[in-house]
Amino acid sequence: MENFLNLSVNTKVRIYSTVFLILGLIFLVYLGPIFFLPVALLILILVLQEINFNFFKHVPWSLTNIKSLLFFLGLICFYEFTFVAKKLVLPITYILMVIEIYLIILVSYPKLKLKSLFKLELFWPFYFASLYCCFRAILQAGNALKYLLLFLSISVSVDIMGWVVGKNFGKSKLAPRISPKKTWEGAIGGVFVCILIYVIFYYVYYNEVSWLRLFQGLVLSIIAIYGDLVQSSFKRLYSLKDSSSLIPGHGGVYDRVDGHLFVIPFFVFFLLYF
Repeated sequence: MENFLNLSVNTKVRIYSTVFLILGLIFLVYLGPIFFLPVALLILILVLQEINFNFFKHVPWSLTNIKSLLFFLGLICFYEFTFVAKKLVLPITYILMVIEIYLIILVSYPKLKLKSLFKLELFWPFYFASLYCCFRAILQAGNALKYLLLFLSISVSVDIMGWVVGKNFGKSKLAPRISPKKTWEGAIGGVFVCILIYVIFYYVYYNEVSWLRLFQGLVLSIIAIYGDLVQSSFKRLYSLKDSSSLIPGHGGVYDRVDGHLFVIPFFVFFLLYF
């Protein structure tokens, strides 16, 4: 209790808002998948707006921003229309996985000087609309509620444990050039908890413990950590600390969901194939 009282105001606000967000997500999930999808769509729209404003300097009422939003919504309608026959789930998942692996390589080896997709304005509406398609795949899978909770538990636990362990025990910087506060100790803590949650889920619901599940949990945790670093590199390129001040202690919606969104294609791939 005494340690908590000694924390900075910003840290306390971050903890309070984190608890509030987690409880809100749990409540939303238990309301049912039909309630979660519109909220997921709203979150993606907010993230797209923050990116358009911070990366491309498009104010919400500008013609360019409206075109970007209409392109995004048009893709959503197209996905909804074709999703009935599930024709696009796997192709979109493959495309997103390739794009994200490309972005990981781009951030890990900047000397390669690969052309950056994220500098293309139309890339972002396509990317987020495709992530919506992945959300749709989770909700249409059997036991959608359980898998949605699994996804949220994995993505949130990696972020929280990375912050908690890194703050208390972190000494070795993970990627000081991109994100000075992230440490190897925090990353290892996040990976361990993610694998633990993933394995426990399959043991409880399917009485299964295997090396395959351990490997999947490891991949998802590493992707979550790398996703956070990729998004941090974007913001550092534009000298941006927070995408907005919408969420107290966390910044904008983009700041909060960056690494989590990176996990979805790989999670859907494992879900559909295994």
